[in-house]
Amino acid sequence: MKINLDTKLVNLKGEPYQEFGEDLTVGKVVANCLDMGEKAGGRMKLFILAKKCYEGGVADFDEVDLGLLRSAVENSNIASNVVIGQTLGILSKEAVK
Repeated sequence: MKINLDTKLVNLKGEPYQEFGEDLTVGKVVANCLDMGEKAGGRMKLFILAKKCYEGGVADFDEVDLGLLRSAVENSNIASNVVIGQTLGILSKEAVK
């Protein structure tokens, strides 16, 4: 499935969610969750996925990798439920055509 990792997240008012003066994107959130989360899947694999996510753009993931991304985000404690919920929604249904 192709995911647009540059998708910007919004707060409850619908305004861009910012962190350190920059818009928060799906890719940045997933990369941080992979970096700080559980280690299932192997550390090198998680590093490669985190790097791919942080670089942004449209990226293609197979179901195994998507499962790792979803698990890392779902089990993360590094972001608010507003951020995690949006990110999981995008990872679950968004396909770029």
